[in-house]
Amino acid sequence: MHGLTKALVLLAALASIFLAALTMSFQVNAEKLRTELVSARAMADAHEQNAATVAAEHTAIEERLRRDYDRVQNELTSLKNDLRTVQSTAEQLRGEKLAAEQEAEQFKNRIGQYAGMGETHSQIISALEQEITRLRQGELAWRQNEISLADRIADLESQLEVVNQANRALEEQLVQARRIAEGGAAGEAPGGIVVPAMGRVLSIEQYRATGATLARINLGTNDGVFEDQTIYVTRPGGGDRSSFVGHLRIIRTHLQWAVGRFDDLGTGAQVAANDVVLTSFRR
Repeated sequence: MHGLTKALVLLAALASIFLAALTMSFQVNAEKLRTELVSARAMADAHEQNAATVAAEHTAIEERLRRDYDRVQNELTSLKNDLRTVQSTAEQLRGEKLAAEQEAEQFKNRIGQYAGMGETHSQIISALEQEITRLRQGELAWRQNEISLADRIADLESQLEVVNQANRALEEQLVQARRIAEGGAAGEAPGGIVVPAMGRVLSIEQYRATGATLARINLGTNDGVFEDQTIYVTRPGGGDRSSFVGHLRIIRTHLQWAVGRFDDLGTGAQVAANDVVLTSFRR
């Protein structure tokens, strides 16, 4: 074989060996690069996830910070309003303090005036106490005198009552004596004749012991009324007409009044105040 050909074959063989070595090295490097690429992609995905998580956390933190900022702004606004209110209140309190100081000064002046007035009042009260003591002593003496006069008046009234009773007894004796002188007995109508007289019923009352109705009239012994006498009771009607009510049997007499027991005689009528009483229907 020609030497050149041998050289070329040798060079081809060396080139083949070098190419095979390069191919093996490339395959090894390609596999390593593939592995590193997969690892890099996985790392990139992890970084992206971390970045997304960090972004979400950042967004949440920004939202929280914004809310905190808004809350702080609101609190700051409220504090400013409170500060203005406190300043206004402080200004008002300063005015009230000034007014109170002026009023206190006025009170001090008034206290000084009242102190002088109190001294004057004390003197007046002392004079009034002396005057009241004198008046009480005078009132005590006046009451003692009044008591003495009341006792004297009571004694005189008792004596007057005794005199009136004696006078009444004498008047009744005089009336009885007059009747006897006119020809009648005591307790009877003079001469057996009833003197016509007209009067009225003054009051009505019920006698509890017997339930009888008693009527007091304005006629007495001076009008010729006597005990056990029958008095007629009538009630004025329309015009000149009068209705008969019943009888009164006289049970007690006085010079100017008498009391009788009412009897309706079956008419069912009741005697009343201001009814007309007649000692006789004859005129």
